[in-house]
Amino acid sequence: MPFKKGYTPWNAGLTKEDVRIHSMTEKAKATVEQQGSCWSGRNHSDETRRLMADKKNQLYASGWEPVCGRCKKYDYESPIAGKIKVDGTWELIVAKYLDSIGVKWKRNKTRFAYIKPDGTKSTYQPDFYVEDWDSFIEVKGYQTALDDAKWAQFPHKLEVWKKDKIKTLEN
Repeated sequence: MPFKKGYTPWNAGLTKEDVRIHSMTEKAKATVEQQGSCWSGRNHSDETRRLMADKKNQLYASGWEPVCGRCKKYDYESPIAGKIKVDGTWELIVAKYLDSIGVKWKRNKTRFAYIKPDGTKSTYQPDFYVEDWDSFIEVKGYQTALDDAKWAQFPHKLEVWKKDKIKTLEN
């Protein structure tokens, strides 16, 4: 299926009998036979993992915002919070709602440490901070065991706004 209208990928309709496809397939098979998988033997050292984690933490500290799941990022200019980016339409609805009720709020940029269920350290960043309520807001579509761990260890007041609450704000 083409990714652009009118574009046909170079390998559309080719089968393993085509010399180009056959060659790539044989190379992949040889790699798997030799190494056990295409990724076998490519583990990072502890030092490399630490350096990658440090780099990611530096990005977070400088205000970097990772892509959030499948959500599209939206630019929003709030009369209260200023120019911000939100992850998806639900966060956009919440931002507009907070503006409509006139509370002092901002897009949260602070990350908080927590321990995952498997015992590893990580950080968590709720979506919004409402100064007038001294509370953070997390906009959430579905809840996982990882979310339970984050929320149980969160050191401040936190409100989790799920689908039902968002739908009432939308109306």
